Amino acid sequence: MRTTSPDNAGTWVDVIFVGDFDENPDAPALDADRQAIADYLAAWDEGVETDAAHTYEPTRINFYSSDPGDEDGLIHYPWGSADDAYNVTVNGQNYVLALNRGLRYASLSRRPLGMA
Repeated sequence: MRTTSPDNAGTWVDVIFVGDFDENPDAPALDADRQAIADYLAAWDEGVETDAAHTYEPTRINFYSSDPGDEDGLIHYPWGSADDAYNVTVNGQNYVLALNRGLRYASLSRRPLGMA
């Protein structure tokens, strides 16, 4: 379920992905206020250092053809189709917070600095 529609086009930075999120005693619960989760995850954003390590273009994966332009290919972004994705802001920086309560993970993504 998406409550917002993040712009899917272009370059993204994977700030952090945390599996087994609810097993971290310092993390807010996955059913907590999403701003609290975003605030917690944003602590791992090191700015341009994060950009250098985790920036990528979304890719089109096509399992039926070698032509990357085929419309039946899948485009992969830092969040999945089963994730709840939310536009959030932490300290003036815009992010996409992705939560998957069933698989118990959370992630935070943003545009590279200077592009947001």
